[in-house]
Amino acid sequence: MVKFGCETVAEAMKFGKEAAELISKSLFISPIKLEFEKVYFPYILLSKKKYAGCYYTKPDKYDKVDTKGLENVRRDNCMFIREILEKCLKFILTEHKQDGLKRAIEYIKGCVSDLYQNKVDISKLVITKSLNKKSADDEEEEPA
Repeated sequence: MVKFGCETVAEAMKFGKEAAELISKSLFISPIKLEFEKVYFPYILLSKKKYAGCYYTKPDKYDKVDTKGLENVRRDNCMFIREILEKCLKFILTEHKQDGLKRAIEYIKGCVSDLYQNKVDISKLVITKSLNKKSADDEEEEPA
């Protein structure tokens, strides 16, 4: 990922395509070619391999809110948490110039209130996991 410091998505796309061409010509041997893929705007980088942003392949409108490595795409969290995070990210990323953050906070407060009042479907609070590896105790036992 490259941060160009542009003001618009269209400008970032232009720079991305130019950079891909320049790098392909100067650093790679044909037929290897670096291709421009997408622009994220706005973009939230929490840590390595954990980020979210509005995903653009065309400058006019974002394609989707894309997330990688966060709780809403990981299977080791309950559906309740995944739904909350997904909706909050959508508020923050798509309404960042309005009151997206305030809407996200109010939404979370409502969800917590629902949880305290037992209004949340219990199936949304379940975490399912499977055990794949044998435990150390299982390996020590030998068949009789």
